[in-house]
Amino acid sequence: MKKMQYIFWSAVFMVGVLNTASAQTGKELEITSSFKPVMREASKISFNAQPPTKDTSKPRLTYNIPAQQLAFNYQTAILNPLAFSNAGGSSWENTSFVKVGVGNVHLPYAKAGLSFGNGENAHLNILAEHISSKGDIKYQQHHQTDVQAIGTYRNQNNMEWMGSVGYKRHQFNYYGYDQNLYNMYTKEDVKQLFQTIEGQLSLRNLQQTATGFNYQPSIKVSTFSDYPATSAKETNLVFYAPVEKYFNDEFGIQASLLADYTTYKNPTGLINKDQNLSLYQIGLNALYKSESVFIKAGVLPSWDNKELKFMPNITADITTASQRFTVQLGWIGYYNKGSYQRFSTMNQWINRPDSLLNQSIIERFIGVKGSVGDHLTFSAKGGVHTYRNTPLFVNDGLDGKTFLTRYEPKMNVIQIKSELGYTVGERANIKAGVEWNNFRGLEDNKRAWGMIPLQFNLGLGWQPVKDLMLNLDLNAWDGPRYLKANDDFKGDAVMDLGFGASYKLTKNIEAWFRANNLFNQEYQRWNQYNTYGFNILGGVVIYFNQKK
Repeated sequence: MKKMQYIFWSAVFMVGVLNTASAQTGKELEITSSFKPVMREASKISFNAQPPTKDTSKPRLTYNIPAQQLAFNYQTAILNPLAFSNAGGSSWENTSFVKVGVGNVHLPYAKAGLSFGNGENAHLNILAEHISSKGDIKYQQHHQTDVQAIGTYRNQNNMEWMGSVGYKRHQFNYYGYDQNLYNMYTKEDVKQLFQTIEGQLSLRNLQQTATGFNYQPSIKVSTFSDYPATSAKETNLVFYAPVEKYFNDEFGIQASLLADYTTYKNPTGLINKDQNLSLYQIGLNALYKSESVFIKAGVLPSWDNKELKFMPNITADITTASQRFTVQLGWIGYYNKGSYQRFSTMNQWINRPDSLLNQSIIERFIGVKGSVGDHLTFSAKGGVHTYRNTPLFVNDGLDGKTFLTRYEPKMNVIQIKSELGYTVGERANIKAGVEWNNFRGLEDNKRAWGMIPLQFNLGLGWQPVKDLMLNLDLNAWDGPRYLKANDDFKGDAVMDLGFGASYKLTKNIEAWFRANNLFNQEYQRWNQYNTYGFNILGGVVIYFNQKK
């Protein structure tokens, strides 16, 4: 302020002096000042963006990409609304369908799937199927009904619950007997009915826990019974809890606990009317993986009806740098549960087993798998396996219409199997497989009754034009050995060729057709039971969505 006053009075003084001088000389002077008082700009903070510090470290990116081996089921198919196991956050899509058909043997055929849910964290699928068939032989009838509901729920704690309930009702008739000699049988005398009620509940974490663990415990309960008033009943309870943890990118461990308990009540049993069967296992495996090697090594202590056995569990996959060729090595052991329910799925004309035994299997194998180019995939495996307490099925000694269960204490199996596939986008697919088994060293039985020594399958899918899909499949096998009235004989070789087609009429309607046993060969998978000859089946599928 003082500075401004000083400047002001100096300017006044100079003006006065100049005026005086001008008056004395008679001249006028004009002075223009360039000074203009202005306010000083306020100081501002300058924000200058600084680039981040350069990261010079090299990340180690390890990708374990297996050889692409696509396998398709080349049959007239539909989209079943099964629960989608998804560890990510994408939403579900509710899709439903109804499929119906008729044929010269199958009257009727119906299948339906309904899907519900909010599309985010809750989903429910209901699937039902019914099929009835009737052949030319007296009492050659079959009725099968399956219903299942599967629900999935994700909570906010990184966990997913999955539960299911189901009901199965399968009715068969014992028509495999000499109907001229045993013409007194009524439909009620040859009726067999299997009913199953089951439920399952499981839990899994969608992402690793804070300590790096993955887990998926589950529990399953089922009840099984057959037809007569004095029916046999079986209850199965299975609890399984696997846990996995990796300490780094290469090393990890796996642990598991299995408890499998069965109660079997057979009021007509000759040996055991009531039987309890148990299997307990504690698994512990070390894991190692790298870009080209995956190794699992461990042991599986198992208590089979309180008898302790140690089962090996060692496998190794060695892959080339291109990920197109893999060598597989293995020495593993496992059990197949001995249960009336499981045996009925192997041979539906089974008689009630007098006793139940768990089957143990030890496999020693070497194999290869890989791909050539962009279209061809292959795999081959060979090994020597040891089977203990293997269930074998032989015709009864009366009319032979039912099968009795015999157990083979020990036998060795030399097995070779391979698969070959060729795929051209979505327009053409072909897949072929062959399996050869040589059953040796049996102790109590002369042959491996009812077990197939050689089988071959071929599947072909082709889409010649848009919306039209054609498929062809061939199943062939060499006849197994059978025992009847202490006579050992070999079944005939079988070749079953089938053809199917589907065409999309509209966005939501599809027509389908299926022809089976084109060679019209009335072959026998199980002795005395002729299958259906040539048969056709066709209908429509209607799809509909329930999106919000």
